[in-house]
Amino acid sequence: MVKDGKAIKVEDIRFASVVDSAFWSAAELVFRDEILKIVDAHATFDLSAEIDEAVSEITRAIAKADLPGLQIKAGTPDIALDGVYVASSDLVVVANLTMPVDAEVTEAILK
Repeated sequence: MVKDGKAIKVEDIRFASVVDSAFWSAAELVFRDEILKIVDAHATFDLSAEIDEAVSEITRAIAKADLPGLQIKAGTPDIALDGVYVASSDLVVVANLTMPVDAEVTEAILK
């Protein structure tokens, strides 16, 4: 994770190739480092926009909550990436959500 827990970077990228000629084998050796540099330059995925949208959605949902007898006041949610797992065809990103919440029970709960 990088950038305050809002981006992931794939590291230690490697690749293998299967070629059927001496020419392509030589070409791979010549360009291997350049290919890896280009891939590495595009290996960071900034999820700030997605995290900011999730924070907005959570804030809106709590603001709209109508629970008779319960008043809820929530602070600003903080979402940070916690881990990344490799699945067969996907990267799975796990996030932590922390948010201060105050809840007050009112007389309406008795009705």
